[in-house]
Amino acid sequence: MSDLRLEDLRWFVEVAEREHVSQAAAALHVSQPALSRSVARVEAWAGVPLLDRVGRGVRLNPQGRELVEHLRRAASEVDAGRDRVREAAGLERGRLRLAFQHSLGAWLVPELLARFREQHPTVEVRLREDSRTALLAALGDGEIDLALVSPVPDDERLAWRPLWVEPLRLLLPPGHRLAGRERIAMAEIAGESFAALHHGYGLRTLFEQLCGRAGFVPRIVLETSSFATLQGLVAAGHGLAVLPPPGPGEVHPGPQPAAAEIDDPDATRTVALAWRAGGYRSPAVEAFRTLAETWSATGG
Repeated sequence: MSDLRLEDLRWFVEVAEREHVSQAAAALHVSQPALSRSVARVEAWAGVPLLDRVGRGVRLNPQGRELVEHLRRAASEVDAGRDRVREAAGLERGRLRLAFQHSLGAWLVPELLARFREQHPTVEVRLREDSRTALLAALGDGEIDLALVSPVPDDERLAWRPLWVEPLRLLLPPGHRLAGRERIAMAEIAGESFAALHHGYGLRTLFEQLCGRAGFVPRIVLETSSFATLQGLVAAGHGLAVLPPPGPGEVHPGPQPAAAEIDDPDATRTVALAWRAGGYRSPAVEAFRTLAETWSATGG
């Protein structure tokens, strides 16, 4: 135990994620023998083997999988403690780890960042773009500070503040029998084919909920991770889709699908700013949260 170092725990997490000692050593800029000795110290400290050797690689065994989750959280807490004391001592300019869903990256994130960096030009900002499922998991594990997500989180580890609510629209191929209608009930399109975002994306969840309330399971023929691709698929006749209206200045090139309001009062999505409940939030994180809430309250 006395020979174990904090870097041993960090290095072990790197090995676990890469499942290869030599690749982890290269990423960490240490020699492979030094990393192997570090892994051995962690296993000696734990009192049980943590890795299985598989060919030229390694793989976590059940004991290793259990431990590595605790090590990730511990590393995050150690980093938070370091950041807090450095900020108090004036040793660091501050850091913000901001994440967001793909659909919010084209206009919302650039707009908020422009305002934030104007007020706090020395804060280091790290961005991450991912699905809602991945972002909520990263928040809970302390890998990011704030996330812009929709729909709102249902995880007790997280707190959130709604920023705005926007309608969802039904997109149809230009020649569709219902094209030109201003308002369409979901039940009217129960037998249609749909294009949709992959599972794990917030809009996929909202879309399936809309269909469920209308009494049917959608027949999805194509999946993608891009709003622009989804819109293009519909315009080309590859099914119907549900999307929010484009953001300010957001224009998708190419043919445009027809659009109609959805005859359902719950056909909306709430975009929220989420963070880890109860944890320490740096001045940089609090500053961005305040800015986002002010932006929301004043209508952008």
